[in-house]
Amino acid sequence: MERIVWGGLWITFAMTLFRGLLQIHRAIRGPAMIHPDDVAAAMMAMGAFVATLIPAMLAANLVSWLVPPMRRANQGAAIGLATQSYLRASLGLVRMGLVVIPVALAQGLLGAFEPWSR
Repeated sequence: MERIVWGGLWITFAMTLFRGLLQIHRAIRGPAMIHPDDVAAAMMAMGAFVATLIPAMLAANLVSWLVPPMRRANQGAAIGLATQSYLRASLGLVRMGLVVIPVALAQGLLGAFEPWSR
C-alpha cells in the first residue's frame, strides 16, 4: 500500500514540476521556440523526476505514519531492527535530499533555459 501512495505522489509531484519547467521555458524562449528540443525536454523530465523522488518518499512516510493500520504494520515489520525508526528513516531522506534535490533542480532549470540554442 505504501508503494502505491508513494508512486502516486511521485508522479503527481514530478508532473507538476515538469509542467512548471515547461512554463519557464516558454516564458524565456517565447513563441518562436514553444517546444524544447529533445535534450532540453529530457533534462527537464529527468530533473523533475529526480528532484521529486525524495519529497514523495517523505510524504508517503508521513501518510503511513498518520494512517493507524499502516503505522502498526510498519512498526510490526521493524521489530528486531533496533536502528530502524520513522524518525531515523525520515532524517536519512532529508539528508540525501539536501544533496540530490538542488542538483536535480539545477539540471531541470538548465533544460528550461536551454542556453545552447538561439
